[in-house]
Amino acid sequence: MMKRNTFREIKKSFGRYFAILAIIALGVAFFSGLKITQSVMVHSADVYLKDLQFYDYRLVSTLGFTEENVEALAEKEDVRAAEGAISAEVLYKDAGENERVIKMHSITEKVNKLKLIAGEMPQSADECVVDSALFSEDAIGSKLVLSENNTTDDLDKFAYKEYTITGLVQSPCYIQFERGNTSIGNGRISGFAYILKDGFAVDYDTEIYIKFDEDYDIYSDEYDSYMDAKEADWEAYTKEQADIRYEKIVKDAQDELDEKKEELEEKRAEAEAELESAKQQLTDGETEISDGKNQIASAKTELSAKASELQSGKDALSSKAAELESASQQISGQESALAAKKAEYEQGLNAYLAAKQQVTDQRNSLEAAKAQLTENTPGYEEMLAQIEAGLTEVAGAEAELNAKNAELEAAAGQLSSAESQLAAAKQQIEDGKNALAAAEAELTDGEKQLAAAKEQIEEKEDQLEAAETELADGLLQYQENQSEFDEQMQDADDQIADAQSKIDEIEKPETYVLDRNTNVGYVCLKNDSGVVKGIANVFPVFFFLVAALICMTTMNRMVEEQRTQIGVLKALGFSEGKIMGKYLFYSGSAAISGTLIGYVLGIHFFPLVIITAYGIVYKMGGIYYVSDLPLALVSLTVAVLCSAGTTWLSCHKELKEVAADLMRPKAPKAGKRVFLEHVPFIWKRLKFLQKVSVRNIVRYKKRFFMMVIGISGCTALLVMGFGVRDSVVAVADQQYEEIQLYDIGVTLKAGKMPGEADLKSLDSVLEKENAAGMYAMEKTIDLVTDKGTKSIHMVAVENPDEVGDFISLHTKKQEPIAYPKEGEAVLSKKVAETYAVKKGDTILLRDSDNNEMHLKVTGICENHIYNYVYIAPESYEKQIGDVVFKNVYVRLPDASDIHEVSAALMKADGVTAVTVNSDMLSRISQMMSCMNYIVIIIIICAGALAFIVLYNLNNINITERVREIATIKVLGFYPKETASYVFRENMVLTAIGCGLGLILGKWFHRFVMGEIQIDMVSFNVQINAVSYLFSVLLTMGFAWIVNCMMTGKLERINMAESLKSID
Repeated sequence: MMKRNTFREIKKSFGRYFAILAIIALGVAFFSGLKITQSVMVHSADVYLKDLQFYDYRLVSTLGFTEENVEALAEKEDVRAAEGAISAEVLYKDAGENERVIKMHSITEKVNKLKLIAGEMPQSADECVVDSALFSEDAIGSKLVLSENNTTDDLDKFAYKEYTITGLVQSPCYIQFERGNTSIGNGRISGFAYILKDGFAVDYDTEIYIKFDEDYDIYSDEYDSYMDAKEADWEAYTKEQADIRYEKIVKDAQDELDEKKEELEEKRAEAEAELESAKQQLTDGETEISDGKNQIASAKTELSAKASELQSGKDALSSKAAELESASQQISGQESALAAKKAEYEQGLNAYLAAKQQVTDQRNSLEAAKAQLTENTPGYEEMLAQIEAGLTEVAGAEAELNAKNAELEAAAGQLSSAESQLAAAKQQIEDGKNALAAAEAELTDGEKQLAAAKEQIEEKEDQLEAAETELADGLLQYQENQSEFDEQMQDADDQIADAQSKIDEIEKPETYVLDRNTNVGYVCLKNDSGVVKGIANVFPVFFFLVAALICMTTMNRMVEEQRTQIGVLKALGFSEGKIMGKYLFYSGSAAISGTLIGYVLGIHFFPLVIITAYGIVYKMGGIYYVSDLPLALVSLTVAVLCSAGTTWLSCHKELKEVAADLMRPKAPKAGKRVFLEHVPFIWKRLKFLQKVSVRNIVRYKKRFFMMVIGISGCTALLVMGFGVRDSVVAVADQQYEEIQLYDIGVTLKAGKMPGEADLKSLDSVLEKENAAGMYAMEKTIDLVTDKGTKSIHMVAVENPDEVGDFISLHTKKQEPIAYPKEGEAVLSKKVAETYAVKKGDTILLRDSDNNEMHLKVTGICENHIYNYVYIAPESYEKQIGDVVFKNVYVRLPDASDIHEVSAALMKADGVTAVTVNSDMLSRISQMMSCMNYIVIIIIICAGALAFIVLYNLNNINITERVREIATIKVLGFYPKETASYVFRENMVLTAIGCGLGLILGKWFHRFVMGEIQIDMVSFNVQINAVSYLFSVLLTMGFAWIVNCMMTGKLERINMAESLKSID
């Protein structure tokens, strides 16, 4: 009977029953969902990291490791896998020709496996896979080009200068978006890439990854205990292998150095022998040159003597030639005289011959005529006498001719004698000439010989001079070679000594056994997942508190309504336990059902939404849900306590009364004057219905507190949700519009020193675009404090007086902060709060070379993205070293096309990278937009809370006041007036709850934001005025919707039935 009655009661008052079930379900969903979210996050990460065999230890040595070291460590106990790896940071050029830093890793097969997102794994040494968070699928097939601005040492680590991208991957070493800091480029690592080992040009491993043969859950006590037990042994193992590596390096270096020493000594001996040989050759050459000089001197003496002798011969020959010439001239005169005489002789001879012929002819003619004469010839005698006379004359003529002939013969004899003498003289002269010619020829030969000898001497002299020059050159070359040899030997000795010194100075390697807690993503996931758990300890309190109030109000009302029935049951002999069991079952079944529904929904819905929101920070695999029996039991226990406990309290008081008292109606409470009645100024101005509403609000105190608490919780949730969104989403806008006022950040290749002229090509672009620029130095530096060391970004600008146009240094209250002077620093707010640094403190900054600066903090500035310290360049120059401005902040006019200007700047000489702040703003805003999921779920939960509270209280309110409502309906109230009469109280209570919720929501928001800590982001904890407005409007809207829903119940009240007396 009791069971049937109980089920009938549930069916009859299902609205009340459902209100208890719903609020319990909502509270349990919130509690279990938030509580289990950490477990789901951790379990999902655990599955992801186990699947990819995330390392247990990362072993690092300052001297690196060899494959032998890896093999030795792989043989140690409990080692599932040991694998050597290489990593190096390097500058590369992105698609926009900007220089960024990427960390290159070698691909490992057994530890830290990669999850392929798109494309395929590398097959050759010049291929790579890249960070899926940095590159899109469009990058597959393109080249990852290493920048020429890398140092030689950095480039020498790689076998190629560019690598073909074959795919996108996720790495268990990078589950968080933060990729780390570096000492190169802009100080920030943009992403990672993996290549085959052959893609590196180094012959050693920079690290060894160890995976133990265990599968404990991450962050578990079992895992921590296991790793604690391993730590000491593995520190010893690592040191042992590092020492082996050290000894091998020293031995190899010493052996190589000894070989070099031997080689050097051999070369020294060879060179010394060559130099000695050269020196001997020079000595021999000097001797030969000296002998040659003596020979030439002797030859010159002999040649001089011969030349003198030849000159004497030439002089004698000239005298003889003169004599011969004189004799020749005499002979020529004699020849002329002889010729004249000979001509005279020949003329006389010719005359003689002619006369002789004539005489002969006359004789012949006369003799012929005589012969012809005969005695018979007339005139014979006369003619004969004439002929005889003629013959006489002829004979006389012949006698003269004979005398002439004798003279001619005598003259001919004289001429012949003269000719003989002249011929003899001529012959003598000719002989003299021939002798002279012979002598001249001999002299000529002598001169030729002398000239030849002279030429030979000159040639010998030239040769000797050349030999001397050659000897001098040889001597100089010898001296240079000797000097060079000495220098080379000295350099070689110095190098050997330096090498020996370096070998001697090789320190035993420092080793580091780094567990997972040194991985940023691993540690941050643990901390960030704990944030949700911390919030889970506060959020559900509202829901369980409201659930308890709803249960108490509902069960109180139910017990009061059924006092008569309880009295009858008690009179019929039912025990108090059975009677209470009915009501305990009523509330308990609602609690258990609500717990089951809420638990199932909570452990699936909340982790899904929250992990999706965390996706802006963490990149892992899928979501793996878990079930937590202790959590379910705790939820069930709390839910049953809230429902059954309040039910027991409600029933216990009534069951103490006797059956007769219970079957009589309970006496109404005595009316009391409300507080406003004592304020006539207000009370007298209220209308009758308003006064009734005020009295009703104060009269039903349980409903008052329950509704105010429930509505305030709803409003507080909304305020908190909108506040979280305001604090998170506005971060990028505040950073890049209120703090970093410049539009473009430019990174330079070489930069400029203080006082140097600005870069012309860059300035020409700025001048053309009418843009302003400021040179600055940005470096990554460590802030060293008692609470730990933190890597932050240091900024030093060239012109501090103009910094306000580019960077706004101000406090959270917008109070301006002066740029620090020498010896001063301005620190960003978050890092100052984290490490307890206050204005006036002295901080220690340390760079990668362990150079230190001590600066006084003169201000704590507002900053939301990354952690910064601002200093004067003079501070850096005085305490550390040279200042090089490698960054330029550019501010553009409003009308400028920022991307056109960035393209122009990228083309300027000396520019390696250009960063557009608006692009950064867009990317970060897009990331933060995932917070909308959180806001939506909060609005849904707040709405559900408001609906349940308002519906339940309205239902109770209407049920309690059925006779009152029926009465006013009988009195002629219209439906709208009736609804206004009833719901006016709800709206007033809702307004009061909203007011309290705004205050509570602000505190709640601060608590939640205090729990949300992201290393690189400092949230501006704020709630915009419009968020308060939306929270109130939504709460009032929820109340209005519930009132509309409950209007139907008012209209269904039967006036006749409701006015019947229970008596």
